[in-house]
Amino acid sequence: MDRLLQNPGFRFHFLAYVLVNVGLLIINLLNPQTIWFYWVLIGWGIGLAAHAYSVWHAPARPVRPVRPIRR
Repeated sequence: MDRLLQNPGFRFHFLAYVLVNVGLLIINLLNPQTIWFYWVLIGWGIGLAAHAYSVWHAPARPVRPVRPIRR
């Protein structure tokens, strides 16, 4: 789990997933004629799980030093 949270791309994806889906849940519960927010939760959750899998099973890359720009 630590490897996932160290990845900035996954961390941003997870934060967006949580914030957007909480917002959609609130919107849906304010007008509860039809409960629909879980469709977005499931669909995006599949994408988030695929992203987690790709981060978890990616080979560890060595950090390359940044070369100074030559002028």
